[in-house]
Amino acid sequence: MKSATPVLIFEILLTLALCFTSPILHAQNPKSAIERLLETQKEYEKAVSLGDSSQLAELCYLLGKRHIGLRNYPKAQQWLLRSLAMREQNAPSEDVGKIYLRMSEIQTEQKNARLSMKYARLAKWNFEQAKVDPGLMAAYRAIAGAFRSTYNENSAASVPALDSAIHYHKKALPIAMRLSKPIDIGITYQGLSDIFFLKKEYQQSENFMLKAFDVYEKNQLYTNHCEASVFSAFYLLKQKKPQAAKKWLTKAKDLAEMHKSVSPGLRVLIEQAHALYYQQTGDWKQAYWHENQVNLLNTEQSDHSRREALHNIGLVFESEKKSAQLAQQRKQLSLQYENIQIQNKLNLITAVLLVMAIVSAVSLFVLFRKYKGLSYQNAVLVQEQNHRTKNSLQSVLDLLGLQMHKVLDPGAKIALEESLLRVEAVALVHRKLYKSENLVDVDLSQYIPDLINSVLRSYRLQATAVVYDVEDIRLHIEKAITLGLIINELTTNACKYALKDNADPKLRVTCTWLSDRLHFSFSDNGPGLVSAGSQNTFGLRLIDILIGKLKATGTFTNQEGCVFDLSFKHHRSMSLVSYTLCL
Repeated sequence: MKSATPVLIFEILLTLALCFTSPILHAQNPKSAIERLLETQKEYEKAVSLGDSSQLAELCYLLGKRHIGLRNYPKAQQWLLRSLAMREQNAPSEDVGKIYLRMSEIQTEQKNARLSMKYARLAKWNFEQAKVDPGLMAAYRAIAGAFRSTYNENSAASVPALDSAIHYHKKALPIAMRLSKPIDIGITYQGLSDIFFLKKEYQQSENFMLKAFDVYEKNQLYTNHCEASVFSAFYLLKQKKPQAAKKWLTKAKDLAEMHKSVSPGLRVLIEQAHALYYQQTGDWKQAYWHENQVNLLNTEQSDHSRREALHNIGLVFESEKKSAQLAQQRKQLSLQYENIQIQNKLNLITAVLLVMAIVSAVSLFVLFRKYKGLSYQNAVLVQEQNHRTKNSLQSVLDLLGLQMHKVLDPGAKIALEESLLRVEAVALVHRKLYKSENLVDVDLSQYIPDLINSVLRSYRLQATAVVYDVEDIRLHIEKAITLGLIINELTTNACKYALKDNADPKLRVTCTWLSDRLHFSFSDNGPGLVSAGSQNTFGLRLIDILIGKLKATGTFTNQEGCVFDLSFKHHRSMSLVSYTLCL
């Protein structure tokens, strides 16, 4: 096992320092970030309907803040700029200062010190003019953090930036004391300790850190106390003083065990610090044990992130579903009201028909136009349902794609990729319906090639030779979705086991109609089903379930590769309703 390098320790210290110098503190909330985002979106939609510009500006700011919590910085920037456009005409003000402070935070997270400094100074000017001390204190710390982020230990030219960081921390300190905010006082002391350590003024650094400890302990700020203890331990380890670092490691460990509110990320840092300590003292067995604990904690965090992602997907889907249902109900009420109005007119026309034959002919013509209009509205309603379903599924795809980049566990990443393909198979049906004049039947001659090509692109197997023999058959949306999921699983399995390492990958797909039955066949030129145990995968079990849903017969055989045959009843004229927009 190799000893920790100074560069590794410095990277960990930099991560800790960024936590302590962050310009904005986020309070914990029992609701998840996605739940708060959905609630704020609903409030925004309500404010749009009311036309309250001041409330809209505040909700745009809150939406930007929610997206920062989800680390979706481009979206957060868009909402903050929208809020700024509504509020900047009233500058200088506290509200404008808050927006610039959040924009500075985004640039800090994206390692753009120049823009972070620019926005932090704009925030400072607004808070100074509005005489808002809490905001001014946060702006001073944001400027200090921007100066500190420009420091490079290998460049003497960046040392003056540390003096500027000290200057702004010291300007924030008396405001924090005047406001009697212990957590701000402690964080400012920590920021000063960090800067003096980088300047190699270790006594000054230790003095400010001890002050921070005193504030945290007196005010029972256990999480901050724990963070500061780890911070001190890493700094002492960087100086190759493992024995001096030992007491802070013990303190951090005790605080973490006493207070369960300590975050998983902080627990990982504690274990990393212990591993570095034992590496420097030559106790490789203990160092290995603590590194193993780091891996276990990271795995737990990965599992938690996966569960949270699935929960968030469900929340978004339910929110979109409810929105679609409400819109549909409003349209139905509108149609019912129009029907009542038409019925009243019909009664009046009937009475007139008893008097004048000519008026009856004209009235019949009017009724014909009215019912024609209703038919058009019904078609639009069906199209709107497909559109909303398509958008809901696209939201699910976006969230799965976003979460897939955050998941570190390979098994979870593969499961998310396969889930993306299954959702894409369903979404493709609704995209086809939305673009088609026929709103309930899917053209298989277009849908099947598009779906298979989509899966091949996902696995980077576009070079696969695919032979299609698909007749011009239209299938109802429910059966089309089920068949699409079967095709998705077959293509996914082929990509994974038959085509991936195949020098000449080939697929053959046929779909024909004969004697009131639809016959579908899918074959590859891979090794085939190797053993009975290979038929017990999730994908193949899902295919069995979908075959039952279609009330079909399906079989796998080995014939110079794997061949799957499917057959189920299908009448060409079985669709009961077919809407068009050609009125």
